Amino acid sequence: MKYIDSYILKEFNNCKKFLRDKQDIFVTKADKGQITVVMEKTDYNNRMTDLLNDESTYRKLKKDPISQLTTKLNKLVKSWYDSDIIDDPTYYRLKCTNGNLPRCYGLPKFYEQIFGSPMGSPLSPKTSDIVMEDLEMHCLGALDFEIKIFYRYVDDIFTIIPRSKLNDVLNAFNSYHPRLNFTFELESNNSLPFLDTIVIRD
Repeated sequence: MKYIDSYILKEFNNCKKFLRDKQDIFVTKADKGQITVVMEKTDYNNRMTDLLNDESTYRKLKKDPISQLTTKLNKLVKSWYDSDIIDDPTYYRLKCTNGNLPRCYGLPKFYEQIFGSPMGSPLSPKTSDIVMEDLEMHCLGALDFEIKIFYRYVDDIFTIIPRSKLNDVLNAFNSYHPRLNFTFELESNNSLPFLDTIVIRD
């Protein structure tokens, strides 16, 4: 056996053991694409329960209907056969002797994020900071006056500007990208909250 084959077999067996030991996870395929989805079994069961509880789409039966359905189907197929509508091969192909109820299973949908940084990714804080630095340079450079006091933590900004220039600053920041929308909060009673502190103007 080649090394790569033995390595794959080893990892395959490790994966089987992991899935056998972890009874609280559920592995299935996604709705589209060759993608494997791993999720908590309770989450999967809850989603399926919510789906089946939709009374406008599903209703709960008191007993297994397969026997009654099989009888009706075979009776219909027999009537076609007796009326020479179908031939012998078709009759035996359509006749049901061991019918089973269809099983219900869910295929999770897989979405591709097309804007912004993915939550939980180790790169997201870095890329977000790069974007904010570019936004900061672009927007501050577009103003016709210099802001003396400007502090930023991630996307929270504290600044002191002339009240008459408020709309100019807000328009500059909101013109950077249509997906980004900045709002503002003015001081009240000579104080303004910023992060976990209260800035007081004395």
